[in-house]
Amino acid sequence: MNRIVVVCKKTQCSESGIINETLMPSSVDEPSYLKLLGERAAAADRGELASETEVTRFFAEHDV
Repeated sequence: MNRIVVVCKKTQCSESGIINETLMPSSVDEPSYLKLLGERAAAADRGELASETEVTRFFAEHDV
């Protein structure tokens, strides 16, 4: 499962917005931001952001 898609679904943020935010040098240099990214990835790994059903539905709705 693509972590970016899962985070986007729950945060109502675009995929490009998440990527751009991640790549911003000022954000990446901040320890608190790096911690937040780690927490988001860990939550996605645990399946806490979206169920398999929600992800499947999302992909179906967007013809992915």
